[in-house]
Amino acid sequence: MPIVTALGVEPGLPMVGGMPLPEGTDESHFLGALLGEPIEVTTAETVDLPVPATAEIVIEGHILPEETVTEGPMNEYPGYNATEKSPKPLFLVSAISYRDGAILPVVAAGPPVEEDHTVTRTMHAAELLDELRQAGLPVASTWFSFESALHWLIVSIRSDWAESYGGHSGDLARRIGEVVFAGKAGFGVPKVLVVEDDIDITNINEVVWAFATRAHPEHGDVHFPNEPSQVAGEVYLDEAEAHSYKAGKVIHNCLLADRFPKGEHPVRGDLRHGWPQETQKRVVRRWAEYGYASPNGSPTPAQAAPGAATPS
Repeated sequence: MPIVTALGVEPGLPMVGGMPLPEGTDESHFLGALLGEPIEVTTAETVDLPVPATAEIVIEGHILPEETVTEGPMNEYPGYNATEKSPKPLFLVSAISYRDGAILPVVAAGPPVEEDHTVTRTMHAAELLDELRQAGLPVASTWFSFESALHWLIVSIRSDWAESYGGHSGDLARRIGEVVFAGKAGFGVPKVLVVEDDIDITNINEVVWAFATRAHPEHGDVHFPNEPSQVAGEVYLDEAEAHSYKAGKVIHNCLLADRFPKGEHPVRGDLRHGWPQETQKRVVRRWAEYGYASPNGSPTPAQAAPGAATPS
């Protein structure tokens, strides 16, 4: 089979490559539609295939199914060095071409955060947001925690969901799982954290706080056994799960709105939510006097002045 590997292509191509596009969709055509013009291509030197004309490095040749070499072990996106080795078809190289001063882009898979995490799951989160809203669920936003090596999908639910959507939070969490796990975008998702939109789901500190304090340790989870699963380096799977491509998945229900009467929802104890307006204004007004940096990170006059005393 003739093949071309193009390295250092249009920056949009790896992003589109990380999108859960429908089966049969040509990713280069999709990017051309986004850019409003076709991707410029040229012909490879030794095989009859088009190549992106702006590629930094082009490796071309043929895949030989009847000849194999050992592949692995290699790092995978969960952050561990996979231990398995296996025979794979040989890529017989017939030509390498490159630009002067070529740049080789490299993704070194390993512990988070790296491009396997940022590129792929950002696109999947956007698709899942659309799918959840199409299902009529009161979803504010979705995000994959890069720090979790993509093992946590965070789903933010509108804080008024108990009034607008109704029902029990466990039922809502189960419906979220039914939508997420059913499609291509959620195929590789093992764990979902569902929180209300008072949590900044892009802030891992807030996510951990919400998970630790809002998910009930006994009946806060909704389990989905024997779901189709991605097994690339998933170290928590047993051997049977890893070879069957099926494993359990879970929704961690961190919703609070249906557990308390209206108006008695727990309030964050931070400056913005837990203190009178006048106290908030006074603290902000005197922030520099306390010796702290201004919001943009530059030193305050008190910090910048040599020998300046720190106000109490």
